[in-house]
Amino acid sequence: MTFSQYLASRRALLLAQTLEHANIVLMSVALATVIGVLIGIATYRHRRARAIAVAIAAAILTIPSFALLGLMIAPLGLGYVPALVALSLYALLPIIRNTVVGLTGIDPALAEAARGIGMSRLRSLATVELPLAWPVILIDDKPFFPIYNPALTVNGATAARYPGLVKLLDPITAKLDDATLRRLNEQVDVKGELASTVAADWMRQQGFIG
Repeated sequence: MTFSQYLASRRALLLAQTLEHANIVLMSVALATVIGVLIGIATYRHRRARAIAVAIAAAILTIPSFALLGLMIAPLGLGYVPALVALSLYALLPIIRNTVVGLTGIDPALAEAARGIGMSRLRSLATVELPLAWPVILIDDKPFFPIYNPALTVNGATAARYPGLVKLLDPITAKLDDATLRRLNEQVDVKGELASTVAADWMRQQGFIG
């Protein structure tokens, strides 16, 4: 059977699974956006609170997707809901961080001027501060894929649907310690080498590809 014949024979199934995959990714990003922006708004005025919020979101990212899904299954059971919650948790970090950076970067004089003309704190936040911070909230920097790192949620959704894939990738992730990741990132970000070339060279050095 050729690849085109395979696609034709399973067209309905592939389309349904693609739509299901896209739906859970979009829903998780939307949920994470609401939660992340609210957390950012609640903590950006307090240095310790925002540091704790960002640290917790960053810690969640260190949990392997398969392990996090396993933790979600216990209270939520199997199916759509645990995958949605796990993917939303993965997407929180860049949203919280960008919300904090965007709001703290606003000139305090603008907020003071808004309150000086009679705006309440909530109205000033909604009509002055958030609109000014929104471009920063939407645009992420190089460590994350804009917007809101959907690459993480896509990868997590794939792991949820195909748990066997995680086992196949374990030998690679086992060799990617912090020192190795820093070195590879330096080659891309500092030396300007192509990410695909750096990855291929490393895979070749480790014996994963010929």
